[in-house]
Amino acid sequence: PAVEWIFKCVGRKAPKSVFTTTLKHYRDYSSNSMVLKHIIDCFDPKHYAPNAAAMVSLVKMAKPSKVGMIGVFETIAERFIQSPPPEEQRMLVLNEVWKVVTKCDDLKTYISCSTAWLEVVLHHYSSLELNVLLRDVVKHLVVAEQEGQVEGIGKDLEPLVKLLVHHCYDFNGVILKSGELLAILDKFKESRKAEHCKELLESFAKH
Repeated sequence: PAVEWIFKCVGRKAPKSVFTTTLKHYRDYSSNSMVLKHIIDCFDPKHYAPNAAAMVSLVKMAKPSKVGMIGVFETIAERFIQSPPPEEQRMLVLNEVWKVVTKCDDLKTYISCSTAWLEVVLHHYSSLELNVLLRDVVKHLVVAEQEGQVEGIGKDLEPLVKLLVHHCYDFNGVILKSGELLAILDKFKESRKAEHCKELLESFAKH
């Protein structure tokens, strides 16, 4: 908490020169994933989004701490929603992040990070990347089900499904046409699944 508070004070409305100095100190004296998470979270993402690929490399090189690499990638996704990587870096950034995220064997951590990146993809990528991400989510859910680990996972999936319902008509209705949406909905209890289907129908009626 103390580290987070310091960066909130330093990062608030800080110019890029302060961010650059802070990042230099981080490289020289820290290289700690928890510290990097708070730098990413507390400084304006416009300072580092233009060098998004370099920031992703920095995350991968950080020493594990209270916050793991997946947690830092989730934070950086939340910031990229506001300030996306430059067009020419977007595929590189997503590919490099997903090489790590897809190997996450903790289902809750994986879903939480995937939800953050799903929102980035919905705003700044194409239907191709969306389909790849959704297929990966379903793949993890299938494996977890085979291992008996999906009990009570509906609560963790809620934010992801709400995003899909909200954006179900983006990309010419790709989400609605995908078998992945149905596969994800199947992981909910019948009553909650019915509620989500009702939300989809209401969205359909509005359109």
